Amino acid sequence: MEFSEEKEGPFSAGAYYSRDFEWEALRQEVESSPWFLSLDRNQKPASVSGSSSALSSESRAWQAFHTRHSKKLFFKERRYLVKEFPELLQGASCILEIGCGTGSSVVSILRANPRVTMFACDCSEAALTKASEIVSSLSAESRTQFYPFLCDVTHELFPFWLLCSSCKTTGFQSDDIRASKARVGRGGGEVRISLELASRCEEKPPLITHCCVGGVDIVMLIFTLSAIPVASMPHVLAKVLAVLKPGGYLLFRDYGLYDMTMLRFAPSQRISHEAGVPLYQRDDGTLCYYFSVKNLRELLTTTGFVEEELEYCCVKLINQRKQMPMKRVWVHAKFRKPFATI
Repeated sequence: MEFSEEKEGPFSAGAYYSRDFEWEALRQEVESSPWFLSLDRNQKPASVSGSSSALSSESRAWQAFHTRHSKKLFFKERRYLVKEFPELLQGASCILEIGCGTGSSVVSILRANPRVTMFACDCSEAALTKASEIVSSLSAESRTQFYPFLCDVTHELFPFWLLCSSCKTTGFQSDDIRASKARVGRGGGEVRISLELASRCEEKPPLITHCCVGGVDIVMLIFTLSAIPVASMPHVLAKVLAVLKPGGYLLFRDYGLYDMTMLRFAPSQRISHEAGVPLYQRDDGTLCYYFSVKNLRELLTTTGFVEEELEYCCVKLINQRKQMPMKRVWVHAKFRKPFATI
């Protein structure tokens, strides 16, 4: 799952550090606007059931999206990520990106840190195929560090080889097994996880010589959680917490409340049975939720994460073609898994 925040035009990575306006001022502006005042709080929104069939329909929408765009590089590289999240370059040996799409985050990380082992999953095989094609253009060292696998995290478990039930129960393994797992992907030749090794597959990838990888140092959710039905978000975050090593990081970036793209939706596109929940459905059937700092904090701390960074990124850009200002709002967050459960 992935939706580009960059397709309005080429931006420099430095633009993402700007604080061009205050979110609170934007909130006041939006909530007094005709768009906001026209929202009928009693309007019955379009229905999205929590049934498995509805969840499968959502996944199919993303699969169709990536199939349409599989012939070209629809998403630009997210080079700003390694600047916003220095943890991607320092200390982490094993990273998992959930909803990697066509690899716009993966490629940037592997270019900057070819020593890291990068696992990446998505619900779309077309997206993973494109990601593999793009990564294949990198150095030989980077190519052997990339392991894509098919997984719809909304309603599937992670594959057992990321963290098996035994290791999940007993915690982390002895030092000799941990040391062996730390060597995964280093100098191992052209070992790759094929798309057939999906989460629903029982075969263990050949790069793993013991029971499993043993968890990851970092999980990335980059414009992914917003594409998941609200009722499923806590379950997805619980899976993320489980696969992280103690002290590991969740690195998060997604759409913020009152981002310009939110204001483009018609009131009838709001998908929510609760007044004020900013979940919308695009014309192609994909979902988009707009996070506030407050509700993201509640989601993550309730799951068991510890907050380290959480803020709005408010950037004013200019649409060069139309010469119109665009107020973009994203939520930047860094949360950690506790070292020990209290």
